[in-house]
Amino acid sequence: MNRWTYALIAIAVTYLIGSIPFGFLLVKWKKGIDLRTVGSGNIGATNASRVLGRPYFFVVFLLDALKGFGPTLGFPLAIRAATGKYPADLPALLALAATLGHNFSLYLRFKGGKGVATSLGSVAALDAIATASAALSFLAALVVSRYVSLSSLFGGVVFVCVHVAVVGKPFSRDHITTNILFMAMLIMLFVRHRGNLARIRAGTEPKVTTARRRVGDAGRSGKAIVAALVGFAAIALGTVLLIAKASNRPRLDRGSYTLEPLSRTSCPHQRSERLAFASSGAKLAATCPRYNRMMIWSVQQDGSLVDPIDVNVGGRVSAIVGAGDRFIVLVRPAMDARHTEPAWWAAIDSRGEPIGNRFPIGYDPDDLVITRDRKTAFVLLSGRAEGEINRHKPCLLLLDISESIASPRIVSRLEFTRSLDDPDRLALAPNESDVWVSLRGSNEIARVDASDPIDLKLAERRAIPDRGVPGAIVFDSKANPIVADQAKPRIWMYQNQTGRFDPIATDGSIDDLIALGCVYQNDVVATIPRRSELAIVRGTRAGSVEPVLLPLAGFANLTKIHPSGLAYSPERRIVAVANLAGGSVHVVALGEKNNKQNK
Repeated sequence: MNRWTYALIAIAVTYLIGSIPFGFLLVKWKKGIDLRTVGSGNIGATNASRVLGRPYFFVVFLLDALKGFGPTLGFPLAIRAATGKYPADLPALLALAATLGHNFSLYLRFKGGKGVATSLGSVAALDAIATASAALSFLAALVVSRYVSLSSLFGGVVFVCVHVAVVGKPFSRDHITTNILFMAMLIMLFVRHRGNLARIRAGTEPKVTTARRRVGDAGRSGKAIVAALVGFAAIALGTVLLIAKASNRPRLDRGSYTLEPLSRTSCPHQRSERLAFASSGAKLAATCPRYNRMMIWSVQQDGSLVDPIDVNVGGRVSAIVGAGDRFIVLVRPAMDARHTEPAWWAAIDSRGEPIGNRFPIGYDPDDLVITRDRKTAFVLLSGRAEGEINRHKPCLLLLDISESIASPRIVSRLEFTRSLDDPDRLALAPNESDVWVSLRGSNEIARVDASDPIDLKLAERRAIPDRGVPGAIVFDSKANPIVADQAKPRIWMYQNQTGRFDPIATDGSIDDLIALGCVYQNDVVATIPRRSELAIVRGTRAGSVEPVLLPLAGFANLTKIHPSGLAYSPERRIVAVANLAGGSVHVVALGEKNNKQNK
């Protein structure tokens, strides 16, 4: 069966599940009473609690909510597991089917309840933030009015307002079906409660009891209730505006292009550090250093990350690159084994399966790059520079991977001999004949001539000004290195012809860099760990040029992140950002405003 057949079956089954009248069945089982003949005649949690006692309100409410939440969340996942994809509008249709099942139960001759709990469960699976806002609004209104029906309607209005505010573009192709559903459910909620509203006007609607007040107590006057609800409506409106402001996706207009955050995906291992794209941007991998794992996702056209694969790599991944439809990782041994065993090179396919066996690469690998034809790789090793003198010297390896990506052949080695040399990051120049290395400790960048594969030569070394500490390296269109400063709030632009460093000030030290290329005026994107922002700087203009900042946010766009690694997919025009503090991965769209190159 295809996914459409599965979807139709899921909708039918969801209606049958939604039709199960839990309140009616519990009262019938416990008291032998037809719930439709007592109280308000409703089969929901409020009327059931009038017969069975207050604790049963929560039992029935939870069961009714699960009728909506379970199918709406679970069936799409099951269909995706069976067919690889589910129809985009399926979750919204399942939510509607569950609510219709409760309101027009097949088992009660198409009569049923008002659908508050089932609707809440359904929409919770679609929009947790708006659901939480609606639940809080419901409780606030209930405290003031003690009318469950009126509080339910108030919560429904708040839900729709918050959802529309959070979405931002409610009638776009991606959201219109869900929003029409929510509007229809709100209208249905009012229609099903029209009798309650009439009884409230007449003063005969039962209220929720408290220890001092009984059902039927006149309570506060209608004017007091209206005034209090108006106050809560003002609070709810303020909350909606706050959420709308906090959830608004920032969009950076850079002139020739735009940058706009698309998605945020949580990583289950609390940390994400380095990123790499593979399969022409269709796959994205993130290293998870805390638990010696890596995650692989499929990248959708809208920038969302789906189908997560959790890979146990057996050690800490210190470097990762994409190679066709595979990933290459350098892995340091875990625990005490890192003191006695060398690290290894491993190839992993897009399904998370290892290719071949581990290849011992040396001690303390730091970084890795491969050539465009995927025949040659360069690996940077710290060795004894990290403090253990019984290891090899820090060095750069050239490997031949033309015959097997899983079993490279070491062709040549270049050692860094100065006492303070501690290799950190590696970059391959556009001509692929020069390799640039950042050396911590000595605070220099070094250019290695790799034009002869069997004889690597150290061509030059340049100290970073002002005791800066070099980190990630990228290149502008003229092959000039652009270097992140890990100690000072700046990026260095190195001019090959003059040997001069030009600084660009930032608002914090830099962790990682990527270059967007000459079509975007040599712009460079940088992560600033202490800020929840990306810095975008122009590589061809240094000195007084101020970087442009793009804010990123965590949960519900209300918390800050700790941006670390970066990856760029020119095929998809997207940038991925790793969050070292919370483990999330963020995808930012790179939108081109024109097709002209800006040189």
